[in-house]
Amino acid sequence: MIGPHHLTLALALLVSCGAAPELHSEPRALHFSPTRRELPLRLVHRGDQPLPLSRIRLDHRDPDWSAFTVVDPALPRQIEANGQVSLRLRVDLDHFATHRGGHEYRSGGATLTFNADTTLHRIALHFADEAAPTGLRWLRLGLLAALAAGVFALRRRVPWTIALPAALALAIAPLASGLCWTLGIPLGPADLQQCGEGRGGAPLQMLPDADGLGLLLALLLFTAIPGADRISAAALWSRLTLALAILAAVLTTGSLDPQVIVAAQTGLHWGLWVQPFAAAALALAALAEVAAARAHSPFAARVAALGLAALLTTVCLGGADLPLTTAAPGLPHIAAVGLGVAAWVAKVAATCWFLLRVESPRRAVYLVLALVLATLMWNLALGPHETP
Repeated sequence: MIGPHHLTLALALLVSCGAAPELHSEPRALHFSPTRRELPLRLVHRGDQPLPLSRIRLDHRDPDWSAFTVVDPALPRQIEANGQVSLRLRVDLDHFATHRGGHEYRSGGATLTFNADTTLHRIALHFADEAAPTGLRWLRLGLLAALAAGVFALRRRVPWTIALPAALALAIAPLASGLCWTLGIPLGPADLQQCGEGRGGAPLQMLPDADGLGLLLALLLFTAIPGADRISAAALWSRLTLALAILAAVLTTGSLDPQVIVAAQTGLHWGLWVQPFAAAALALAALAEVAAARAHSPFAARVAALGLAALLTTVCLGGADLPLTTAAPGLPHIAAVGLGVAAWVAKVAATCWFLLRVESPRRAVYLVLALVLATLMWNLALGPHETP
């Protein structure tokens, strides 16, 4: 028979379980590479009491433990309630070099261990080259070849000055923050950022390049040359204002890497409302670009709208970011990737419809210049990390 003392004991157990400290690392595992020799590790504590830390060390039982070093001069002794601490770890490249003075490395790893109160925690440390798997490289090459073939096949219906920027915008757009090889477990933003950089996973882009938007800007400026395919004055000005609007939109992040720009918008911090002046300037410039393409043919306008929709989704709409993909607890990584890709497709389709249905306002060039100026003044007044 269950008596009052049993109920009291059960209640005490439930309270103690609910009050148990929650500690997790960001990222869950550190992935080093030849270009990422030193990485930060954050230990986040979600508890109401300070959490003592002790015995922070590398596990000597791992064969590659001596290749890794904790570089902090003083190790943290505890994590405050609902707080966090950071560690920095470094890898010795010479330890993994296949021959002295060369640039080829083998893979390896070790384990960082520490005690949080009386509980032992272990964090995996990995080292590997950043090269994508052979199958993924061939898939990317195939998709890029298909885009190039499409541009060539449509050359009689769509000028290359319209088709090529649209194809490049699609090629550099991230379909998700990153595809990690651990597909079955939930992952946080720090893990996805690693995978998006090619460490422990792969970026979901046809053309992953740290200067992806820089390539697009260079192409836009090149196709704005008056002699390029007999470009009209209206198309020339729309192309130049589009490049200026892109620069204004990426001013806050300070990067031309589409992965970095999408990562900065995680958690619904979309550029649409974080920097509305720049987003409005980019939308108006895109409408003007579609209007200039429509002067050639309706099909050319649809091609331009598709590329610009991918660009706007990347810079202003958070890429694949949605509440379900970034905040859902316990959502497996593969499910989050699937939802993110679906969200990206829906955003691109809706933005493409908007660009084709809404007419470009008269004197859009002047409106874009005014909004770009407002963006610059706002950033100068409030600093690069404070946006309207």
